[in-house]
Amino acid sequence: MKTSGAIEFDFLGTNEGAVNLIRLRHAYLKLASERVEWLMGQYWHPMFVPECFPMVMSWGASVPVHVLSRNPQLRFTYKPSEKISLMTSILSQRDFVSSGPDGNSSEYLKNSQIPEVQFQLMTKPSEKLIAGFTAGYKTLVPRLVTDSNYVYKETISSYNFNLFSRYIGDKFDLKLQGIYGQNLNSLLLIGGYAVSEINQQYDQRKYVNLHTFSVWTELIFKLNSIKLGLFAAYTKNLGAQEDFNLNQ
Repeated sequence: MKTSGAIEFDFLGTNEGAVNLIRLRHAYLKLASERVEWLMGQYWHPMFVPECFPMVMSWGASVPVHVLSRNPQLRFTYKPSEKISLMTSILSQRDFVSSGPDGNSSEYLKNSQIPEVQFQLMTKPSEKLIAGFTAGYKTLVPRLVTDSNYVYKETISSYNFNLFSRYIGDKFDLKLQGIYGQNLNSLLLIGGYAVSEINQQYDQRKYVNLHTFSVWTELIFKLNSIKLGLFAAYTKNLGAQEDFNLNQ
C-alpha cells in the first residue's frame, strides 16, 4: 500500500469570536492500493463530492444550497473496477456541528454514542462522465437530563441523500446535483429539528425532523484561456411530518 497524507489550514477562524485565527481544514492519513483505500482524519463530508461541487467565486461553495462540511472520519473505499468505486465512512463532528438546546455543539452526536454513517457509489463510465449517489444516517441526543433534573435520553435520528452527475466536455463542463434529507443544518443547509411533544410534568420532550430539498446546476464554458460560468440553484424547507412547538 502507498502511504500519503495532508495538513491544510487557513485563517478564517471557526466562529465570530475567532475571526482571523488559524483553522484546521484537512488533516488525514491515506493508505491506498490498486483497489482499496483507507482514509483516517479530517476531510470533506461524503455529501461534499470533490469531483462535483459548484466553482462559485464566493466563500462557502454556494451554501445553503450545497453542502459545506469537514469531519473527523474513518473512510474505506473499494474499487471493483476502474469505473466504479464504493465508499463507506463513520464520522464525528468538530467545526461543523448540529444545533440543539445548548446551541451548536458536537455533544449531541457524542451523547448518542453512535457515529454518523455514510455510503457512496460513484461511477465513471468514461473520462468525460461522472455520476453517483450518497446516503447517510445519524442519531442525536439533544439532552441527557431534563430542565427538572430528571434523567432522560430521547433521540432524534435523520437521513440524507444526494444524486450527482458531471459531464466534462471539450468546450463546456456541466454539473447537476440534488439533495434531500432531514436535519441538515450541520452541513450548512437549511432545516434542523424541533420539539413535537412535551410532558409538562417531567419536562420530557420528543423531536421531529425538518425535511430539506435542494437542487443546483452549473455550466462552465471554456473559451480558450477564459472560463465563463453560470450557476442556478433552488432550495426549500419542506417542514415536518407532524406539528411542532415553535417556542422550544
